[in-house]
Amino acid sequence: MNLRRLPILLFAIIAVSSCDNDDSARPIDPPALTTEELIIADCYEVRDILETYAADNGGEFPFPGIPNTYFPGGRLENRYTGLVTLPIPTAPYWPGEIGVTVFADSSFDYTGYRVIGRGRYGELIRLENVSRVPQEIVRGHDHALANVDTLLDALERFVAQGGYYPADLADPLPSGETLIDFLPGGWLLLNPFSGCKCEPEDGNGLGTPGGVGYLGTDQTGDGVIDDFSIDAYGFQGNVFARRSRDSLENEIVRTSSHRLMSAVDEFASQNAGEYPRDLDTDQTPSGDTLRDLVSKRLSHPTGLNPYTGASAYRDGLATSRGEVGYVPLEYGGVVVGYVINALGLFEEELERFEVLTN
Repeated sequence: MNLRRLPILLFAIIAVSSCDNDDSARPIDPPALTTEELIIADCYEVRDILETYAADNGGEFPFPGIPNTYFPGGRLENRYTGLVTLPIPTAPYWPGEIGVTVFADSSFDYTGYRVIGRGRYGELIRLENVSRVPQEIVRGHDHALANVDTLLDALERFVAQGGYYPADLADPLPSGETLIDFLPGGWLLLNPFSGCKCEPEDGNGLGTPGGVGYLGTDQTGDGVIDDFSIDAYGFQGNVFARRSRDSLENEIVRTSSHRLMSAVDEFASQNAGEYPRDLDTDQTPSGDTLRDLVSKRLSHPTGLNPYTGASAYRDGLATSRGEVGYVPLEYGGVVVGYVINALGLFEEELERFEVLTN
């Protein structure tokens, strides 16, 4: 061996060994982003797309929505639901939503925007470019949105007292109070663009600049007003905020649970009051299983789990989001009752029906 090369070899071995033991020399993977951090990053992407669109279109921003071609691979997914539905062209309200409000100036040119991202518990980030929009228009939108929040607070107190939603603004509680009576001072709210104290109004699709519309609805057809919709209208009379009892996904799950309950009651009415043991085995005299009866009552997407696309219904209690579970209650070998439960996005229980006849 050439002894003159030994020091060089030893130095090389020591250098390699030193690198192997030096953790700082190794690339470190960055920590994974949280769901809320991903939502914030998506909001910045939407902001950049809006600015790109304006650069391509003479400085105007897209209305009523951003063309899908501006998104790599189409639209963005909701980081909570996994559904490709974002951004929405209204102020966001449900977890994971990213909403875009595009402002028109007094000449009805689309010269500004606001991007808001919501997390599980509220607003995470607000990005905007409103320097070319008259401030009275921006403030008007903010005022109309504040009117919506005030109406929601009044509605919550109405429901707490009555146990149901009003069909319209004049629908009274047994005490005689209407929804308007629960507004501050019992007075109508100021419309920021007309200047009149005339908000809210009955109905949706009003198209009133600065207006707020309220509509109570009977989703299950049982005569009880169990849902509502509230719309707020911007400077052009366009809907820029929309509120309801549930997100669309949870509304589908809730409706599916009501459909199952109706089908179970129909099954019992054909079987001398006895309920089915499961979805697919017991039959009515005409040969229908419980699942058959449910299917006859459904229209797409009701009956599907909105998060998986599979059937929402399962034997046993629901254990995952979007599921509706059925459990029979037996006494002396006879099914005398049942439990139905339904789980929402965060696996919270949206509905639970417990029926026992004996």
